Amino acid sequence: MDFPFCRGEQQMRIMIIDSCVFTLLGACCFFEKYPYILTEHADSVEQSLPRLATFRPDVVIINLTHYCRCGGEFPQLIDFFQACGNARIYIYVDAPYPTAAEPIALSGRVSLMNKKCLLPLLHLLSDPVQPPPLFRRNSNGYLYSRQELAVVALWMAQYTNHEIAKKLGICGRTVYVHKRQAIRKLMVRNRLEFCFLYHVLKYVIYPPYFFPTPEERVPSLPCPV
Repeated sequence: MDFPFCRGEQQMRIMIIDSCVFTLLGACCFFEKYPYILTEHADSVEQSLPRLATFRPDVVIINLTHYCRCGGEFPQLIDFFQACGNARIYIYVDAPYPTAAEPIALSGRVSLMNKKCLLPLLHLLSDPVQPPPLFRRNSNGYLYSRQELAVVALWMAQYTNHEIAKKLGICGRTVYVHKRQAIRKLMVRNRLEFCFLYHVLKYVIYPPYFFPTPEERVPSLPCPV
């Protein structure tokens, strides 16, 4: 087990990032009764960056709904994920999807959930007996295979099934199956919901482009295998 601390011997550090003051206040008040939990908060990604360096959290809980709604490119999200270091990151959005009842692991340390999962997550984090199962990393891999990532990247770039198949050297049926798998794994119902989440997901699901240097911050496609 690679849990970052041992309760009773070391405190857990949790950072909560949300522009909603009621959510911040509620989460911080929830953890006040647990002496082994230290909390820090910020109301934006930009505000969190200097605090991440000094606070060095074990867990980061962040609302990224704003970025899902806006779309476009967000270099500050690259800075944010890099500044989190080895912290476990739980992203949530103000939407009824993903429809999973618990966070979906996007990578070895980043998970995604809808806001309804936030309160159950806080209870799990505060469990004084043992680390919650959500903290046990079953794999160092990612939610999607490299070929699925290649299909998703071209799909989101508005390529047709025929064009994707031709570019990747696979059949049209395989493209269709990968699209269905991409939607199923993310627990969404259709392309619109997938696109909404993709604005944030793309900063997590594309190894080795997760932490590009400033000079390399341009959209890139993973090599299919």
